[in-house]
Amino acid sequence: EAAAKRGDAAAAEQWLETLPPEHTPNLVMFSAAIDACAKADLPDEAARWLHKMSLFAVRPDLVAYNTVLHAYAKVGHVDRAFFWLGRMEQHRVAPDIVSLNGAIHAW
Repeated sequence: EAAAKRGDAAAAEQWLETLPPEHTPNLVMFSAAIDACAKADLPDEAARWLHKMSLFAVRPDLVAYNTVLHAYAKVGHVDRAFFWLGRMEQHRVAPDIVSLNGAIHAW
């Protein structure tokens, strides 16, 4: 989690990938990795971690989706920001004002 707060995507990813088998990643752990990637301007990596959540039966929440959406908006990828806005709705995660502001910010 400290690596994520620093925006150290590589350290956050390494931490998650080297968890012992008896430790299953949870929403907080995945969210930390997503946040680290977003802070490091690596939206594709943030999206990859959001996708990996489903492999561990962890359901992404509004914050996880918003973090990915904002990561794409921050680097000017309008199409990808709106893709994630749509993906939220497909997965029955209702966008909020933060989601909509992120999509608008992408413009």
